[in-house]
Amino acid sequence: MEEKKIEITKVSYTTILDSLYKEGKPEEAERIWREMCSKGVAPDVVAYNVKCMYWSKSGKSEDVLRLMEEMKDAGLDPDTITYNYLMSCYCKYGRFEDAKRVYRELGEKCCEPNSATFKNLLYALCKNDDFEGGLEVFNDSVKHRKLPDLSSVKMLVELLMKASKVKVATRVVIGLSKKFPEVFTGSWKDLEKIVGLHIDE
Repeated sequence: MEEKKIEITKVSYTTILDSLYKEGKPEEAERIWREMCSKGVAPDVVAYNVKCMYWSKSGKSEDVLRLMEEMKDAGLDPDTITYNYLMSCYCKYGRFEDAKRVYRELGEKCCEPNSATFKNLLYALCKNDDFEGGLEVFNDSVKHRKLPDLSSVKMLVELLMKASKVKVATRVVIGLSKKFPEVFTGSWKDLEKIVGLHIDE
């Protein structure tokens, strides 16, 4: 491409990095990263998030935190996606309280949780039998009108029932049916059976 004088853009480099990291080739990705920087193409938040994605799955939270410090040193602010990867990494190693702390501090970082935030954190907390934390995340998702996926919500409802929080579980289901009638169809109706509601109720 250089021989033909075709400019390799930041988007091109980031796409290549994303592919290499997903293929599990971090050494090759780092080589491309160094090449990008040497050619004066400064990595942006999207490029750093590609790195964070890899290290959140293949490394430890310290690796993600190190990248976040690199971002800040480069004059870049981590965004919601960056913090999502950090939370996922914390959850992977059972550090759920740290994940919840990051979640609760998103507003202080001028970030707003997105659908992936709610879906992934709700799933992780419910897998850890943390119905209180899961309920907090779920209620926030409803306020933001960013409903998590059915499987995550189902886990929460089942966990509440298991903890004998029948009234709370029922409120979750009834609240969903009222606030999201356009969504509460098909498989979503199965939630009513879990809490002992009849469809005609």
